[in-house]
Amino acid sequence: MKKIQYIVEFIFLKVFAFLINIFPWKYNRLQAQVFKPLLYIIGNYKRITEENIKESNLNFKKRGYTLKSFMNEVFLQNIQTYIEMIKLMKMNEEKIKKHLQFENKEVLKDLYENHRKDGIVFVLAHIGNWEILGQAVAYDYKLAAIARRQNNPFTEKIISNMRKKSGLKIVYREGAVAFKVLKLLKKGYGVGFLNDQDGGISGVTTEFMGRKCSTPQGPVAIALKTNSIICFTYTLRDKNGDIKAFFEKPFYPEKKFKSREKNIKYNLQKIIDIQERIIHKHPTQWNWLANRWRTER
Repeated sequence: MKKIQYIVEFIFLKVFAFLINIFPWKYNRLQAQVFKPLLYIIGNYKRITEENIKESNLNFKKRGYTLKSFMNEVFLQNIQTYIEMIKLMKMNEEKIKKHLQFENKEVLKDLYENHRKDGIVFVLAHIGNWEILGQAVAYDYKLAAIARRQNNPFTEKIISNMRKKSGLKIVYREGAVAFKVLKLLKKGYGVGFLNDQDGGISGVTTEFMGRKCSTPQGPVAIALKTNSIICFTYTLRDKNGDIKAFFEKPFYPEKKFKSREKNIKYNLQKIIDIQERIIHKHPTQWNWLANRWRTER
């Protein structure tokens, strides 16, 4: 039964991708308008998004939104991200770089020229389009990313091929992940971690958007062990639908305490504060749909 389900999902993805790719990039937002209503009826997206927004410290009314209009824009931005990801499957280096502009690429250049000896830890969040950023960087620099393997082996192959065509190395969250990452850092790779997801029972308690949450400790724990430099990076979508990439000021993890756990928590909170600042500036482009506060703290 599972195999039949996977084949059906694969066929659906191929048909959906064909329909999406009929239209050029400039129509992405229009396509997102068509599919946006699905998020109101599929799964628990509406409930989770509404709860996340209401219980956060974000004052969306100050920005002229009602709860409904804010959610509409959040859903629109997120659907647009997934439409872009589908189009990435057929995009080459030239097309990818046409639609992504680095706002301060000198930071990226300096990282690889002067700080790659112990490796570079990139921390990302689900803001804008993180997939196109990874591919654009991987065409020019040694880059790896931590990812979860898809349950469906057929769709996994499509997504994996999309990511790897740029030279991006994928480290799956299985087996000796830390060991694999350490090897890559020693070889001068940058390794990207999407770190704005729920960290489960093993995560570190942090404060985010006015609420306590569980945050994965991976990037900070590894950076402390290897003395790798940390750089928070993110993307934003402009009015024309193109993507702009930004790199925050890189920093080495601080060892302020004798306790390893306290050092991890301190540096994690530092990263989360950067992320929160960006979300407050561009609130509709973050993924409010995820159950970020699932683990109670």
